[in-house]
Amino acid sequence: MANDPPVVQAARSFDVEGLRNLIAAGADLDARSDGFLSQSALSFLCDAQLAEIGVMVDDDPVKGPARATMIKMLLDAGASTTVLDRHGDTPLITAVTNGLHPHIVAALIAAGADVNATTTQPCQETALHAAAFHGDRNGHIPMLLAAGATVDAPFRFKSGEEKTPLELCLWYDTYDPKLWRRAYPHLLRAGARIPHIRGKEIPYIQKVLEAGGFVPYERAHRASLAAMFVPKFPQLPEDIIPRIVEFWGHIGFY
Repeated sequence: MANDPPVVQAARSFDVEGLRNLIAAGADLDARSDGFLSQSALSFLCDAQLAEIGVMVDDDPVKGPARATMIKMLLDAGASTTVLDRHGDTPLITAVTNGLHPHIVAALIAAGADVNATTTQPCQETALHAAAFHGDRNGHIPMLLAAGATVDAPFRFKSGEEKTPLELCLWYDTYDPKLWRRAYPHLLRAGARIPHIRGKEIPYIQKVLEAGGFVPYERAHRASLAAMFVPKFPQLPEDIIPRIVEFWGHIGFY
């Protein structure tokens, strides 16, 4: 928009050289737009999904790479990862919500983005909740957990109701089970509390419960796979097989 700060205009245009010049000139990298969302350049780039109607930014051969380059430029130049848009979203929450490439999420985390920051309206959510809403579509959940995201942080609805990331996954499971169920093991391994949701008896969750939790389930899964492979590799010491299985398989994930 015409009244937007220069850095936001450069972001909207995916103008890499224009942004480079603005950074060199000492422009305010955290200035926010005058539009409805009141975004910084970094927030806009983490949010932009449509290069034009019907065309995803990441599918655009020019704007896709430009977006990634400009985000790196802004972070390297010290752009803030804490500037909120009008919804109260941080750039990290926005990036996860929009399913951006893992290397962009990793760059935000490396730049110091707070993985436990919460939105301010209309509901209170963290980046982990945003990832849970969409399943583990881009590997964001293990990245956020590894960076210290609180596994059972409460998502607070306007009504006051609260749900953990795992509860959100269970809640949305019916839309695309394969997508959401990839998230369960990551959350359970991190210590997520297993809720009881009436009418949502998911076989994998039931097996974990019957085993006494994820740790014993993971242990039993490892032992089962190792027992299957020991006879197939008689030349290897038997106590080595479980370690090989650990590296080879997604233990406890099935």
